[in-house]
Amino acid sequence: MKLLYIDAGNSSIKLAYKNGRKLEVETVGSINHLAGKLNDLTNTYTFFKAVISSVLNNKNTVLLKKTLFKFVKEIVSVSDVAKRIIKTKYDLKRLGEDRVAALLYVIFINASPAVIVDTGTAITVDYLDASNNFLGGYICSGLDLEYQALSMNTQKLPEINPYSKRTDKIPLNTDTAIKMGVLKVKALGISKMIETDLKKMNKDILNWNVFLTGGSAGIFKSYLDNVVTVDNMVLKGLAKIPINKLSIN
Repeated sequence: MKLLYIDAGNSSIKLAYKNGRKLEVETVGSINHLAGKLNDLTNTYTFFKAVISSVLNNKNTVLLKKTLFKFVKEIVSVSDVAKRIIKTKYDLKRLGEDRVAALLYVIFINASPAVIVDTGTAITVDYLDASNNFLGGYICSGLDLEYQALSMNTQKLPEINPYSKRTDKIPLNTDTAIKMGVLKVKALGISKMIETDLKKMNKDILNWNVFLTGGSAGIFKSYLDNVVTVDNMVLKGLAKIPINKLSIN
């Protein structure tokens, strides 16, 4: 019998389970696709509990849990685990579960103090000190939302592909000007923000780990110094939670 891990994000749903020591990860898209995938998986595996991180709205989170209860007997939300582990003045009820899972990843691999930069639909930057106190963080729009906003709210600016070839030269055409303008303002702004915040706290950035994750991590990596890139950090955070911490009581 296995634990099932679910990362229900803004853009897609991912599931994971352990196969020996390896964490198997699959992107399944929608809740309907999740049900179909679990139908297939349960022909081979039995899942007794699901550990979930969901940033979906209440209606869709209820639908997600209803779907999961067809395959597991118990569901544990990562926010229920967090309140017993994460120390903070932040209102944990309003802290996104994806951010919670990333914090738990850092805590359980003993990598604090750390800054966690998650570059998904929204970009988050979070601070965890050496005593595993969550100090707070920031939220802003991700690259795709920025590009869409420029295209939708202007009459002549095109919607561009953020994953096309990039350049460090000053742009000489509109598409490149948009692509590199948004990217550099975001990435270099985040880098400077981290440096400034740690300086205000009298912290040496060299003593802090900086983790980078999310769908745009590969794009941001070139513009952030000394970062550790972690794929599927949310799912890995869920999978790092010790089994004795997963009681819902």
